[in-house]
Amino acid sequence: MSTDDADSFLSGLADDLEPDRPQTVASGLPSTLVYRWHRDPRIVVSVRRLLVWHLDAWGLQGLAEVAELVVSELVTNAVQHAHGPEDALVETRFERLPGGDLRIEVHDANENKPELRQLSPDAESGRGLALVDALTSGRWGASGREGVGKLLWAECAADDDRGEMTAEVRGGRRRERPRRLNQEPEAVTWARERNGLTKRRLAELVGISEQLMGEVESGWRSATPANLAKIAEALNCPVVVLERKRPHGAAPRSQATP
Repeated sequence: MSTDDADSFLSGLADDLEPDRPQTVASGLPSTLVYRWHRDPRIVVSVRRLLVWHLDAWGLQGLAEVAELVVSELVTNAVQHAHGPEDALVETRFERLPGGDLRIEVHDANENKPELRQLSPDAESGRGLALVDALTSGRWGASGREGVGKLLWAECAADDDRGEMTAEVRGGRRRERPRRLNQEPEAVTWARERNGLTKRRLAELVGISEQLMGEVESGWRSATPANLAKIAEALNCPVVVLERKRPHGAAPRSQATP
């Protein structure tokens, strides 16, 4: 880091991390930031603060809420499941991708890769990856790395109004999907199932028809901001978890390559 503000901010985190000096780009801001942290549950808050600070420097403030949740889950996974003296450090990498997307990587020395599983509504743990999957629209994965251990990665997409319009034909009439959705349909379904609610029951709580609720979950109708807030309240989750964070129709990247 080259600014006085950055040096001041990072000096307060010195006891927790061992930073690698990142390569800078033409703008003068680093495009990739690498830090190594002592494995301790308390680092989660510090990692979140550091990421938000860099997002602000990159001009990506709009990604902050989602990125904070994603990095928290990935770092928590590394802290909880890495054991032994060889696992003393956790490495985080933040990369500003072309187009304004964000890539987050969390490295640790444990080679066991987590898997996304179907959970019962009353499950008390294991929902972290489901949340990451919903927030990133499937743009995440786990892989090996150079040396021992693994890395978890996730990509948060910059919000964008662009997107292709898709259509279906019902009863001889052509019906087009909205060009812009306020909600992430998969996230709404995930949150509803997590709470053990049917579409009918959620519709009753929100005060809309079951048909409209189904169209919101399938992406054939954009939820109004007011209804999205009611859905979030009924499901006891932040609105940001349910909001669309990438353009409709953008295909997630393959998870086979980190």
